[in-house]
Amino acid sequence: MIRLALAAALAAAPAAQAQDWTVDHESSRVGFETEALGTAVSGQFREFDAGIRFDPDDLESAVIRAVVRVGSVATGSSQTDGALTDRSGFHPSQFPEAVFVSERVERDGEGYVAHGALTIRGESRDIALPFALTIDGGRAVAQGGFEIDRADFGIGGRSWGDAARHVRVLLHIEADRAH
Repeated sequence: MIRLALAAALAAAPAAQAQDWTVDHESSRVGFETEALGTAVSGQFREFDAGIRFDPDDLESAVIRAVVRVGSVATGSSQTDGALTDRSGFHPSQFPEAVFVSERVERDGEGYVAHGALTIRGESRDIALPFALTIDGGRAVAQGGFEIDRADFGIGGRSWGDAARHVRVLLHIEADRAH
């Protein structure tokens, strides 16, 4: 279902020279890091996908649409996973996906920055996603990340206080050129 939505979004994008890429899920990772009560907390989302249309020589046609199934969060702690998936956390039964849709991609020194909207729990915020990219033949590897304030997205009730308020999202995406 996610792939069909991504394919439809890419098909609706303007015709371009940019290449389409298919995510290699086995080699890719969407994770996060934060700190709660003085302790480092990290985890990852096991279910995600992205529709990527990108060519370094045609950035005007670049489109990135990433979807993360928030109920697939895994921290290694059942207590933390439970808090993240309850009503005050991601609340996946009502808001099953976090979605990033780029509005533009630009070169930034040796790397790139994708500017777009991130939507979590029905709340959207503009973010900048800096990333490094290497393309070797038909294989691309992107490494990047950004920081959010979880409260901007309504994640965490009063009982969470200021714990883990700033969250660093980390991406390692490997993709193959689609044929």
